[in-house]
Amino acid sequence: MLEGEGTPITITGAIGSGARLAVFDTGRATAPGSVNLNGSLKSDATAITGNTIALGGAVDVSGALRLNGAGITLANAATVSADSLNILLPLSGTLVIGTGALKIGNALIQSGAASGSIALGASVTAGSVSVAAPVALTQSVVIDTSAASGNVQIASAVNGAGNGLTFRLGSGDLTASASIPGASSLTASAGNFRLAGTEYSATGAVSLTGNLILNGTGSIAIRGGTGITITGDVDDTASTNDSSLTLVSTSGTVQVNGNIGATQALAGLVLDGSAIVVTGDIGTTSKAGTVGGISLSAPTIRLDGVLYRAGTTVTVAGQRLTFAEASGSPVEIRAGGSVAIGTAMSTTLARDLSIKGTSISLSGVDNQAGQYFQGVSLTGTGAVTLAGSVGITGDFAVSGATGVVIASSLTIDTCPGGAMAGLVNLGSIPVSASATGVDLFIDTRADTGGDISFGAVGSSVGGQALRSLKANSLGTVEIGRAHV
Repeated sequence: MLEGEGTPITITGAIGSGARLAVFDTGRATAPGSVNLNGSLKSDATAITGNTIALGGAVDVSGALRLNGAGITLANAATVSADSLNILLPLSGTLVIGTGALKIGNALIQSGAASGSIALGASVTAGSVSVAAPVALTQSVVIDTSAASGNVQIASAVNGAGNGLTFRLGSGDLTASASIPGASSLTASAGNFRLAGTEYSATGAVSLTGNLILNGTGSIAIRGGTGITITGDVDDTASTNDSSLTLVSTSGTVQVNGNIGATQALAGLVLDGSAIVVTGDIGTTSKAGTVGGISLSAPTIRLDGVLYRAGTTVTVAGQRLTFAEASGSPVEIRAGGSVAIGTAMSTTLARDLSIKGTSISLSGVDNQAGQYFQGVSLTGTGAVTLAGSVGITGDFAVSGATGVVIASSLTIDTCPGGAMAGLVNLGSIPVSASATGVDLFIDTRADTGGDISFGAVGSSVGGQALRSLKANSLGTVEIGRAHV
């Protein structure tokens, strides 16, 4: 044991190079001085306590390595190999880890006050990792616990500082209680990601492989400059439903390969990118995937599931919304509030589409993705607004709404080239235009089917009068009152 009350300890040569020491221990002085080990160290167990600690060479400890100091520096040459590593930083303590790799067989634990700081330039391989102090990267690093599928717990923020950050945990869990901003790339694989910070961001791509669980109590944003990919389900913490999720990519695709809010609903969901892909459902038949709203904004949006359900509103903005569920199952969009779809809609396979909300607005339904929808059903308690033509091969039905508002000249066609036409059934719901100069053409001409029914038409129902109304059918046409 080497021990000095306030006395500096400096060793320039190698320690234990000829024969590994059983124990290297600097003692437990109440006012320790500095400890400087400029050479390599080999021992079965090592405990170093100092006001400052500087390690300049390779450290090889077959057992436990303990470091306790207000300022700890590991030089670039100070690679560390140990069975376990415990680092204690007191109030405002600093830990600087150079580029030498850390290879820890079992747990790596950094404890002490969260007011300390860590500068990290080394990749870490360990059985598990727990870090209390804030971290700033000085170069791109990898944190790897995959051999043992160990957990990684990060209590404070990690500043990427323009460097890449990679986590490999196998089936272990990554718990990040604070933000991880500013990385050049963020790549992680884990059993679960438990995030409670406000932002996780990279100027490049963000890729998370594992289930994402929101542990916070407010908005959590994941931002990837060139794209975001989450491969796993996304849920809030059990029973709280108080975390909303925002996924934003300024120049890449936002892709979620899994269900959202299927186990526990999120507070809200915003997806915004150059393209959006969601392969699973949002919510279930028994509950919404979000307590609040769902907002999707991208030039192209592809949804591969069958149910998209929000507690309040569903808003879709862009140029094209495509439904691509692989078996042709019916798709439902359901909201406790309004549904506003500001994109044309299409489908890769013939299927039915059902939309339910208070007010509903659509910008068109076509076959640009390769197939026509069969039936389209709109159920609302307010107005249903149509701003684009509808081409389908089955029935077009509106129920429960206070009125159907035609926002631009359009066609409702339920027999695009087919021998059998679907119905156009608006019941007794009145129809009007949102502005002057709007024409409505309903075409259900076919050898069989194709009845048309709706209520009053014209300005008397609260909107503008249609400039013209044309209804073609080989079936019956029922109309309440027309004023055009």
